[in-house]
Amino acid sequence: NTTNNSNVSNTMINQTILCVNPLSIKNQTTINIIILGASKVGKSAFLIKITENTFEKLYIPTIYIENQQKAVPYNSKQYTLNFTVTATGVYKEDYTCVYNGMHFFLVFYDVTNTSTFNEAQKLYNKELKFKHMHYNYEVSNIFFVGNKVDEIPRQVTLEMSEEFCEKNKIKLFEIS
Repeated sequence: NTTNNSNVSNTMINQTILCVNPLSIKNQTTINIIILGASKVGKSAFLIKITENTFEKLYIPTIYIENQQKAVPYNSKQYTLNFTVTATGVYKEDYTCVYNGMHFFLVFYDVTNTSTFNEAQKLYNKELKFKHMHYNYEVSNIFFVGNKVDEIPRQVTLEMSEEFCEKNKIKLFEIS
């Protein structure tokens, strides 16, 4: 449940903006962020929480893509975060053309379901690894997001996630 997740969500937004290489988006005020992952990991719920500050308990699968925006101030400048969530499962399509316009990739998985973490790793290795850019040699444009940390039993340990992310120089967040 992402009802009390404002601090984590705001931290992710601020760190995302911090990661932007000023040379890559010079004079741009729109930052494109795509949210990927297996079905039922909380991608759309996260999007609604970030953009509308509400938590939607009803699960309605994304059929193609959904877009929402959020305006955020940073360093005396106004940015528009343009979020895109992709469909998965039976509705999944080839999104590689959508990837081309993205600055950041949030790859979601459910910490109570190992198969979603395995799917996130496959997604990174097959589709996103070549999109991986390091800013300031420390921060990448790909973030792994372990969701549902308040639920039990947990199948994907923090150590498992950290090991994969450290090996690939990916930033890791855990949220609920």
